[in-house]
Amino acid sequence: MSFQDFLNSQPVIHILFHLRHRNTDCCKDTINCYDNSKLPLIYCQWNLLYTESPGQRGHNCHCKFTANQVQLNDLDISLAGLILLNCCNLAPADDNAVHKLRRYKNDYLSHNTEGEITETEYKSLWTNLTNFVLQLDPNKQNDLIRIENRPLDEGLCSKYSIDLLNIHKKLNEELLKYHRNESICQYCKKKMNEQGLDKRKIIPYTLGQDIFYLHHQIDLTSELDKIYIKCSNDGWWQTGVMFKCQSLSIGL
Repeated sequence: MSFQDFLNSQPVIHILFHLRHRNTDCCKDTINCYDNSKLPLIYCQWNLLYTESPGQRGHNCHCKFTANQVQLNDLDISLAGLILLNCCNLAPADDNAVHKLRRYKNDYLSHNTEGEITETEYKSLWTNLTNFVLQLDPNKQNDLIRIENRPLDEGLCSKYSIDLLNIHKKLNEELLKYHRNESICQYCKKKMNEQGLDKRKIIPYTLGQDIFYLHHQIDLTSELDKIYIKCSNDGWWQTGVMFKCQSLSIGL
């Protein structure tokens, strides 16, 4: 059986589907549908494994997905461990080895902000890592020896250096944009303070209160009190005063 066939098998796709989707009952094998409190299979991992079949929009079930032509080398430790722990019947020793490899990956690689470990850590970790890998696949002995004794790949080291320099450049650009925007904000705030606009009147809002009005429902009394009407023959008159004139102009 190919890995693609394995992913397409009913039990496997059903299990992985519910590790990514919640609150859904499949049209097949409904009795085994369940909701996880956490969704350990993230979107990019799910999209690596499966593609949605066209023409089944709105139907949320694993039956509308088919496995991609994924190779084992395409899986990282997290995804490989997730599949092994949830879709395979592992012996206790194998189960422990997978859990430890995932934990080491998180502790010393994924969450390592320093990008390095001490020589003492390396020696102790290498022994444990070797034992865990050989527990899962005894045929990897020669590969482990080759990996341990090989020199640092010059091309790979150069690639890592270039990648790190590019990341450092992007971070500097973003930091420069942040400081530039911060300076602009401080300048605007200073100008607003000088103009007395730093404290804006906040109108309280009550739940259920209308916030949109038709034009004839708006009370403009307070504004009209500030408006004066000019009558061509009698000068200025404040609104609310009854008068007659032929030519009007309104001023604030």
